[in-house]
Amino acid sequence: MNFKEAVSQALHKYAVFDGRARRSEYWYFMLFTCLINFVFGVIRGVAGGFESSGGRVVGVMNSLVIIALIIPGITVSVRRLHDISKSGWYYLLMLIPVIGWLILLVWFCTDSRWGDNAYGPNPKGIIGASFSNGGIKTDITYENADILSGKSGSAQKSPAVKPTSTAEQVSRSGGIQHYTQLADQFAHLENLFAENPERVSLEAELLAGGEDAQAAITGFLKRCGWGQVSYGWWNGAAGLTCMLRKIGGKAAEKDLIALKSLSTNIWEYHTQVIDTAEKELLALKKESGGYGPDGRIPAEYAHGELLELQNVYPPEKRLEECFAMQNSVDGWSSADQAFYYFIAGVAARVLYPINKSNLAFYAAQVFADPNPNSLGWQHLREAEGNDLPATKENAQRMHEKYPLPRSMEEAKTYIYSLEDIKDQKPTNDPYSLEQGLNELTDLFRTYPQVDHEKIQTVGRKIYDAEIPLVSGVGGMHQLYHLFHQRFPMYAPELSRIWDGIGDWAD
Repeated sequence: MNFKEAVSQALHKYAVFDGRARRSEYWYFMLFTCLINFVFGVIRGVAGGFESSGGRVVGVMNSLVIIALIIPGITVSVRRLHDISKSGWYYLLMLIPVIGWLILLVWFCTDSRWGDNAYGPNPKGIIGASFSNGGIKTDITYENADILSGKSGSAQKSPAVKPTSTAEQVSRSGGIQHYTQLADQFAHLENLFAENPERVSLEAELLAGGEDAQAAITGFLKRCGWGQVSYGWWNGAAGLTCMLRKIGGKAAEKDLIALKSLSTNIWEYHTQVIDTAEKELLALKKESGGYGPDGRIPAEYAHGELLELQNVYPPEKRLEECFAMQNSVDGWSSADQAFYYFIAGVAARVLYPINKSNLAFYAAQVFADPNPNSLGWQHLREAEGNDLPATKENAQRMHEKYPLPRSMEEAKTYIYSLEDIKDQKPTNDPYSLEQGLNELTDLFRTYPQVDHEKIQTVGRKIYDAEIPLVSGVGGMHQLYHLFHQRFPMYAPELSRIWDGIGDWAD
């Protein structure tokens, strides 16, 4: 890294404490700071020193620039400590005169820690590598093949070598870099449908790459979690995670655990990599046999099962699977229990919008984990009133008020108390939200060829229905909301067809 690159990097990461900074970045930036002081000193001397007004102005400007450089000076120092696997808090040794300064001076002069560490990959990377039509030139210079593989090494760094005399070393280094480039291309593909020839070709080459491809994919995905890969990598990150199990080998489970355990605040990494790794570890466990020998789902794999469960379609099948695993739930963590009841509540809300079975699941959700920000509280407030506080006492009261159904039949015919039976008022108009939802479901099965007139009739029926809190445009909005939960892709078309019925406007 030259002077210009180092200063540019340090200023670009003005307030970035995360990551690592190599020696050249740190010391070139310190040189830059000294040069700034020297230049201002020369200008101040030419202007007549502090005794002149011009000198005083230059002195003020100098002070402002130095103050502005304090933050990047601290952040590059912290990243330099990270580079040798030291916590950034050690920078506070600066407060200890002489001894603290000497310790930091030694550390700032220490070369980069070999391979990846807890703060990111080695910033030196692999240098001098070049490719020609997929072939590896023999003049490759590299420092550490493990940098691209994502593996942490405890060995100390050895001098860079030119492996011109060791074909195996050239193949290993170049192979991992080659597969890293393929992984990057795959991740950034926008069209991931099976018929995409580029996707098929990239996946086939990666799956045939064995250990090198597996190491490259793992290292690439780690860097995604560290925020060191350009925008859009999440397009194919889940697909790359799935490849680790397909490539196979003893490293698959180890690599998936490493990806799942990576600490990151990048939301896309959680949804595309961590969740997928969780499901892939579950698949590996099932493949090895002995999974849940008593028919119960082990707590260790509950989250993976739930990630699969929330994507089951249609909602009726999803709720059936919820009931099938209900005997396993008690042994899970409170977070997974809450997740389970939420999934069941969403399915029941779509299937049975009139009865209150969904409230039983939401009440169980907040009872397991009374997080005030959970959607379970929001749905309970729709029934109980917006002034329902999210407390443990209320969570228990809701759980007692809405007992859990234990089967599909109980959920379908759910009545939570005798008072609920008394509150059910007869009506001369039998049309309901559930009937409207079922009719719309049948009418949209033939999409895009749909009967607009019949769909409009459903809207008019619910608009004219004499059901408390359901009739009029409010009833149409409730039915639209239920339809949107079941078929979000068709909801805009339904809104357009209903345009003009009563007060409805697209």
